[in-house]
Amino acid sequence: MLEHMTIDELYDKLKGKPYVEWTDLVRLIEDEFQISLVVEESPAEEDVEAIANDPDVLRQIRMSQQDRENGRIYTQEAGLEYLQNRIQGSERG
Repeated sequence: MLEHMTIDELYDKLKGKPYVEWTDLVRLIEDEFQISLVVEESPAEEDVEAIANDPDVLRQIRMSQQDRENGRIYTQEAGLEYLQNRIQGSERG
């Protein structure tokens, strides 16, 4: 039984596919790690398409990626402190 898998091993198991179905991933995990999984629900194709075609959602995703790349990620506490400081600053004028 495997306890871990490298990226290269995963890529080989998926036969180099850039896109896979949920069922393929579940089957791979079950086979390789000898466990049983139940997937309750997969995203509806319409939902995925709606998100992928929403320019506002795509903009938010890009901004989030840029934030991660530029180290602008906050812990919950740091984010709360940042917001409190912004609120206090706007209240002062």
